[in-house]
Amino acid sequence: MTLPFFHHLAEQVADFIGAARHTLRIAVCWFSHRSIYESLLEQVQRGVQVELLIEYDTQNIHTEGLDFQRLIDAGVRLYARQLPGLMHHKFVVADETRLLTGSFNWTYNSNAENLLFCDDPPVVSAFLHAFEQEKEAAQPILLLQKVAPRPFAVWALFQNSHFELATLRSRIMAGACVWRVRIGLRVPFSEISMETGQWVFDPVGITAPFWTHYPTWNAAAFQQWWEIEKKLLPKQKANAIAYSMMKMQKGDILLAENRKGIITVGIVQGAPEASLLPGGRFSSGRAVQWLRFFDPPCLFPRPPAPSPVSRFNGSALALVHALFKEE
Repeated sequence: MTLPFFHHLAEQVADFIGAARHTLRIAVCWFSHRSIYESLLEQVQRGVQVELLIEYDTQNIHTEGLDFQRLIDAGVRLYARQLPGLMHHKFVVADETRLLTGSFNWTYNSNAENLLFCDDPPVVSAFLHAFEQEKEAAQPILLLQKVAPRPFAVWALFQNSHFELATLRSRIMAGACVWRVRIGLRVPFSEISMETGQWVFDPVGITAPFWTHYPTWNAAAFQQWWEIEKKLLPKQKANAIAYSMMKMQKGDILLAENRKGIITVGIVQGAPEASLLPGGRFSSGRAVQWLRFFDPPCLFPRPPAPSPVSRFNGSALALVHALFKEE
């Protein structure tokens, strides 16, 4: 039997969990819905064996979120998924015989979502197999405070997604700029940006004071604040911050490069935003959809950029054709 659901989805999930008699195997990216949580806690307290696999990031693990430690203490086996990319599953298998899956994350949202109930044995078996594979690559968690969650990054949803060269051409012809971003040889690029879907352009926190007064981007306020701050910085560093905060626009193209060439190419996805750095410091970054990672680096047709951030002044169309000629 197969049944689709499009309304009252949180209630459907809670009822499905509440009907389990022996086991629940759950793989869900983000989980914040309290009624589902309460249904799950009740089942654990009744003796139902529960294995829960989640994306172990700050969207799930934070002080105002669900008390996952209480679930662990009650007997839930919690597994943390921290590999590159997202564990984007949303399914639960009850008693190894019934499946509930669909687009619905177990969160509060107003999106158009769906769920699908299925008790067809081959389908249920396939999802159980997928769960075991994900569990093998995950880390069991006994105490939340001993394992730091990775920063939440919605743009990880779009990493390595398919794109058309025609899309880049259209962006450039519509006025998108190409920016050269210089990175060091000693720090792997994946540690800077690739896994988080973000480009942190102010790692030393020059702009951190701005975010204490303006938690969201305000171009006019930054311009006023920056007129004073930029005088205190070396010209090259001040220019790099100004380009990154004010000149760069959504839809512009980034070329991240070191002395060996271009490491990766991406498209800017939004306005500047505060970024949490190791140690809890706030700085600045931009959300980026990374399109292609070059290993080894792709040779650049011009000398390395002299500044941490600079605009590419050659033919952007010729450049993207050279980079993606195999497309």
